[in-house]
Amino acid sequence: MAGRPPGRTEKGAQMEAHLYRTALASFAEQGFEQTSMRQLAKAAGVSPGLLYRYFPSKHAVVLRLYTALSQSLAAQDLAPGTWSERAEQATALSLETLRPHRQTLRALLGVLVGVGEDSLFGTNTTTARQAVLSVFHRAIDQASSEVRAPQETALLAYFLHTAVLLFWLLDKSPEQEASTTLQGLIPWRGLALAIKLPGSGVLVKGVAGCLQRGLLGEPDEQSTEVLSQQ
Repeated sequence: MAGRPPGRTEKGAQMEAHLYRTALASFAEQGFEQTSMRQLAKAAGVSPGLLYRYFPSKHAVVLRLYTALSQSLAAQDLAPGTWSERAEQATALSLETLRPHRQTLRALLGVLVGVGEDSLFGTNTTTARQAVLSVFHRAIDQASSEVRAPQETALLAYFLHTAVLLFWLLDKSPEQEASTTLQGLIPWRGLALAIKLPGSGVLVKGVAGCLQRGLLGEPDEQSTEVLSQQ
């Protein structure tokens, strides 16, 4: 972690954990933009200099949260089933992983959906994003049903899951029951059937390529070539 003092002692680990918890609590209570590093140091009962030794910026705390949550999700196993069942399960597991941190994540919405390097699709969050994406690759690669264009289908499932998570963070209904309803309405099985239709592979690759280029800024020459031939 950038900014962490060299070496690793039990006392240092305890201090780091204390500063991390204090920062997350402050973000949840006051908002990310409204919280300064000096305020975080005061809330933690330490000097600003000590805080900077562990976390050089507020964004360093955010990146640690991203990493911890994505690794927690990636470590979980999916039950056997078709790829659509497993993708649906992965989305539900993601929500459960994030649920204890919902208030903090709501305070970070401006960062999450922004255009900065720490956003959901920013360069600094590549490792965390790939960890989450790996869950959907596993959901498809180890499914009981064969999938046409598996790499692109995993990417589509990941983006669909991300849309559900953002809706969940914005959901004002009691206990986010609207998000639960929305999850049940997503036509995962219908999508699975549609992908089996002749010519669907071209569409899947084209859509996945557009999302990859537009949101991640990553070139996808294969899908571009496929679309140019249509």
